[in-house]
Amino acid sequence: MNLIKGFVQELNFWVRTWKAKAVM
Repeated sequence: MNLIKGFVQELNFWVRTWKAKAVM
């Protein structure tokens, strides 16, 4: 379960980074 949680957190981090780049 921890592995999935970490994966989701990593995914959310990448999504936020991508959105920030998209805004720019």
